[in-house]
Amino acid sequence: MKVGSLFSGIGGLDLGLERNGFDIRWQCEIDTAAQSVLRRHWPDAVLYDDVTTLGGAGEGLDDSGRRTREDRLPERRPSSPAARPTHSFRSVTRPSVAPPSMGALLLGGRV
Repeated sequence: MKVGSLFSGIGGLDLGLERNGFDIRWQCEIDTAAQSVLRRHWPDAVLYDDVTTLGGAGEGLDDSGRRTREDRLPERRPSSPAARPTHSFRSVTRPSVAPPSMGALLLGGRV
């Protein structure tokens, strides 16, 4: 099965998925150090750096971090595998208050 990865980090979840038969087609990570790890381990995957513009302009990053046009944009799907930031949920004291990292998780559900 072909999958994409949001908030990829250094690809821990991606590695687990790949070892279980999934094909990592694209990744999205803003951290440049993590991007270098992703490029090394998944050279054929399209790398995006900004989840807020993902799927719109058709731009990915080349090996040197420059923007490039890509034809392989991720299709909009109801859900995408993403790691759940459980550490942020532990700090919630009131149900009406969402921690700052919740925005990233909620945004991941829209892509």
